[in-house]
Amino acid sequence: MENNQKLVDRFLTILVRDRGYSQNTIKNYLPELTRFLAFLGARDVRHIGEKALKEYREKIAELDCSYQTKNLRVSSVRSFCNFLNEHHGAKLQCRDTLQFFRNRNGHKELKLPSPEELQKFLEPTDNPMLDCFIRLLHASGLRVAEAMSLEIGQVDTQFPIHGKGGKPRLIVCDDETVAQVRALEVGREGKLFPVSKRYIQLKIQDRAKECVVDVSAHTLRHLFATRMLNLGTDTRIVQRMLGHSSILTTQRYTHVSDQMLVEAYKKTLSTPK
Repeated sequence: MENNQKLVDRFLTILVRDRGYSQNTIKNYLPELTRFLAFLGARDVRHIGEKALKEYREKIAELDCSYQTKNLRVSSVRSFCNFLNEHHGAKLQCRDTLQFFRNRNGHKELKLPSPEELQKFLEPTDNPMLDCFIRLLHASGLRVAEAMSLEIGQVDTQFPIHGKGGKPRLIVCDDETVAQVRALEVGREGKLFPVSKRYIQLKIQDRAKECVVDVSAHTLRHLFATRMLNLGTDTRIVQRMLGHSSILTTQRYTHVSDQMLVEAYKKTLSTPK
């Protein structure tokens, strides 16, 4: 039977080999996982209960550091626990016990629309270009400027872009959104959205007023990020999907309410397969 250290070593190897994590990222994970193993002592990490995980979170809570740093530590252990659940038959309730810390620096938490408000906002209108733009941002996490730069034929279920600062990244999109883009492209060449950024922002603002919801173009990117995290996606993967230079920026999206998590889960269950 593998001991705790060997499990950590295997986890880090998979991050590099299968998920493409950099050595710099591994250097960030390793110290926290080493501290976690020291806390566990002789206990097999695959069989610890909720009490142990809660105790470890309490130890992190007592640290004299920012909430972002605390969340980085939580994120490392959560990712490791998810790996054990997936590959080693563990049943660690890390999502419930290793909860992220709330913002303590005075910044407002993200206020996002409810699933019902969002559904109303996403309903098709007589403006297919705007409908497509909104759906694409919500489905992919693209920035407004990134979406505005897209060319006819560029969008697919996977496609590369050069994002903020010219940094390349891969965008992943669902089949239904791609089909909507294809319908918009028929008989056209050049830019996918041949209008100004200001036009898009004003049209989204008008739609939000009509639907009586507080939604902007950037809100759709927030919604994408929180949806990914709610579904259990590793924070560092979400960081790469959004094109954030620092994971501290991505940590902002961990500040979702428990009610939002419940609503997101219920909505997932009710969605036809």
